[in-house]
Amino acid sequence: MGTDASTRAFPAPTIGLRLARSPLAPGTITRGLAAGLALAALGVGLGWVLQAAGPTGVDAGASVDTVATDDNAGWLLTVGRVLGYWGHALVVTPLAVILALLARRRWGTWDLGWLLLVVVGGATALTGVVKLLTDRARPDEALIATVSSAFPSGHAVRAVAVYGLFVWLIRGLVRHRVVRAIAIPAAAGLIALNGVARVALGAHWPTDVLAGMALGAGWLACSLLLLRPRVVTDPRSHTAEERGSVRVQPPEVRQPRPACDRPALSDSPTSNAITPLISTGAPPQSISRGPQEDR
Repeated sequence: MGTDASTRAFPAPTIGLRLARSPLAPGTITRGLAAGLALAALGVGLGWVLQAAGPTGVDAGASVDTVATDDNAGWLLTVGRVLGYWGHALVVTPLAVILALLARRRWGTWDLGWLLLVVVGGATALTGVVKLLTDRARPDEALIATVSSAFPSGHAVRAVAVYGLFVWLIRGLVRHRVVRAIAIPAAAGLIALNGVARVALGAHWPTDVLAGMALGAGWLACSLLLLRPRVVTDPRSHTAEERGSVRVQPPEVRQPRPACDRPALSDSPTSNAITPLISTGAPPQSISRGPQEDR
């Protein structure tokens, strides 16, 4: 069947995400637990050091009492709540679920859902373990109510892990340069503004946020190394502008055999005599030899 010219020029992209390793495989679970315990040990050790040292250095210089005043407390609370919610579990979890459902509908697999489950679930579990074992006190001048310990910032851990994964997905799946130029800085901006908002609201010390970002980035890296997700593309769906990275082999054309490769006729008298017969189909001309001598 023939193919329409417009279909050949602008084919629908066929892109998917596949995991090289199953998250339910015993080896993957063992390595994931080992990575999580190593990150938790590093976080707990750093939390104990900061708890013993007290709010000094950057914590004392950038705490909420140096940011909030009677004039700006109202709008600071409103803006801080909005920006801080982008790292809240009640916002991050629904976003992950919606993205997993869309990927299941588009690609027919739950691979992205499994990846999001490992990233979000692991980041939440890691945060809970470190908070429980560290138990660092929050700033006294907090503008919002808090229920758990300060170290590390759970909002920062989830924001870096989830929005960092979004950046990885956008780089691999989105081809439109304008969309990538907008989406990637926007995701990075959400991570930074979320951390600033948590400090401005007095919910965390600056070192809580910085440590949370480091733990979130560490767990995201471990998740990608454990599951090894890869973007799968169909070269047939590439447009003409994108074929620079995909070599399209032209169909093989059979070249005529060179004349020099043809077998040459012999120079013997016999071959010379049959050459006209081959070319014209007529018998060769008789050759007069003149009168023969009587013997």
